[in-house]
Amino acid sequence: MLSHFNQHRVPYESLLVFEDQADIPRLDLARLSDVGGEMISSLESASDLERKLLARAA
Repeated sequence: MLSHFNQHRVPYESLLVFEDQADIPRLDLARLSDVGGEMISSLESASDLERKLLARAA
């Protein structure tokens, strides 16, 4: 969907949260990096998720 939004210039904000980013194949991760916004590398990074959510809410 993000690629579709990007291709059609639909404004969006995204926050990608991976269970474990290291498990994503490099090509897929590269494509996500091109169209996605903020990324959280793993579910274990709760403090990073909280920080980025609070920054967006402010």
